[in-house]
Amino acid sequence: MYANDRQVRTAFASQTLAASSLWRNMWRMTRTIGAALGCFTASMTLTLPTAYASEAHVPVFIAPADDSSLAGSLFLQELERAFLDLGLTLTDPRAIFSNDNDAAAQPRKGSGFGHLARSLTQQKQKGLLIETSLSQIETQRLLPILRAVSLPEGRLIASVASLDLAQGASRDELRVAAISLARRALRQMQDNSGDLDWAKGAAWASAEHEIRLKIENFNGCAQNYIVEEMETEFPGFVGIELVNATQSNYVEYRYRTTAKYQRLTKWLHIFFMEHQMVPERDFTMLYHKQTLRLILENGAKFGTGCNVS
Repeated sequence: MYANDRQVRTAFASQTLAASSLWRNMWRMTRTIGAALGCFTASMTLTLPTAYASEAHVPVFIAPADDSSLAGSLFLQELERAFLDLGLTLTDPRAIFSNDNDAAAQPRKGSGFGHLARSLTQQKQKGLLIETSLSQIETQRLLPILRAVSLPEGRLIASVASLDLAQGASRDELRVAAISLARRALRQMQDNSGDLDWAKGAAWASAEHEIRLKIENFNGCAQNYIVEEMETEFPGFVGIELVNATQSNYVEYRYRTTAKYQRLTKWLHIFFMEHQMVPERDFTMLYHKQTLRLILENGAKFGTGCNVS
């Protein structure tokens, strides 16, 4: 299942929407995850950072959702909050169109890209359009998808999907998916848009530093999965070096990053919860003197992808 999960992400990175439904019992964890997320949010509440602009003052737009469902509307709200929390300024498209006197250029539902591209071209300005959806992949299952396109040229700079959700997913589950998507998208944006400095002044970013990362009680499959996520999907990643792997259920790394410690732990919490793990019951995080310990508790299972005996 771990391989299938990676295939889903890889497929969407190549703009292929073929995916398998994973973690089918996730809906059963709604109440438990909701309670855990509530505790987690209360203990790590953040004031949304002051919006920053890159050197080019690039406006970021989120396309109106075509899905009129309550879930689609709530998902869009959670994505907006997630991007603001990562430090991206969100711009109302009307601010661009107000500078365009051509009534024909006013946006219409389902045609946001073309009109935004036209208006930005006329104003000799760059921009970023974020498009989202909750795509139904089979009966009663929804796949959260996000694409980020640079404007006006239309170059795809991010294409990500999270784990699929039940049709009646709770707002807490939508929030977890939104945070996960926003984080992964930001990483791809950093990797694929060197001409635009998305991380300048972001609240999550700091000077490069090293953390001693210890992964305890997880089996080899889960260890590799965690490290791959932190290496390929976390913004600010610089490098990682293996220090100790003398035991099957223990591994230690030197992890270099420009992301603040507080943001790393938040992203890791969301990552584990996305895989049906409850904080303090199934896993614990401890941090002391630049050492971060990720500890599997009570023989819990890492979702269904990497069974731990």
